[in-house]
Amino acid sequence: MYCPKCGTQNPEDAEFCSSCGTNIQTVAAVASQPTTPANSGAPTQGQLASRGLRLAAKILDGVAFVGTALLGFAAITVIPTEAIVYLPIIAFFILQVVWLSTRGQTVGKRMVGIKIVSVKTGTNLGFVSNVVLRDWLTILLGIIPAFGLIDILLIFRNDRRCIHDLIAGTSVVMRK
Repeated sequence: MYCPKCGTQNPEDAEFCSSCGTNIQTVAAVASQPTTPANSGAPTQGQLASRGLRLAAKILDGVAFVGTALLGFAAITVIPTEAIVYLPIIAFFILQVVWLSTRGQTVGKRMVGIKIVSVKTGTNLGFVSNVVLRDWLTILLGIIPAFGLIDILLIFRNDRRCIHDLIAGTSVVMRK
């Protein structure tokens, strides 16, 4: 199958172009449908997010978390109670869970313009896939030696899906 975007030949069963990352199956499905106002746009899946953007999003999430924690520690100088330290961290955690569930994005992903979608439909899969399977289960599986390293290294697959993406049935794409 040839990629309709860049023309690279790919195996017939490939979901993504090995060269540009376009979802070939979605493009082919959209191309085979008659054009109507409802489906005249680009495929819902979109182009895969680059490895660099995914890394930048992860770094920005870390910076945002540290900034939130520092805000909590700064607040203790104004309100002398230890509980105040945790309020910004809890608020940040809730924001991340809500955005992952409803938008398929963390703060970092939103900042760099990428989102998590279903690899099959190109839509947001919600709380169970985006939070429970991608994040919480991955943290739990982190007790297995070398799991984290293997998970990260799978980003170098042609479809750029890590173990957490494979478990949840997700992919990270450019936001439209």
